[in-house]
Amino acid sequence: MSSMAMEANAVNRARAEVHLSGRLDIQGYRSFRDSVEAAVNADGAAIQLDFGDVSYADSTTLSWLLLVRESAKGAGKQVSMTNVSGSVGRLLEIANFKRIFTIS
Repeated sequence: MSSMAMEANAVNRARAEVHLSGRLDIQGYRSFRDSVEAAVNADGAAIQLDFGDVSYADSTTLSWLLLVRESAKGAGKQVSMTNVSGSVGRLLEIANFKRIFTIS
């Protein structure tokens, strides 16, 4: 069973933040998509994905992140990820996502 909550906030005019929490798996795609869409449509030149409260991410998440990148690029925005650690950090490292995203 999946438990995930997401929230997109316009932090300031420079950046929209999407706070992710819980498990990132296929069951939460709609919530993820809606939050990211709100961030893409918000003011600012950047989208920050905050992974601070994410307990699990599977390979589906990698596909989602590539879609985020494409949507953001189409809107002229950069995407970064913050508070990435543990198994999520290892997943992103194995996928070599640091090549295409700013990850901290």
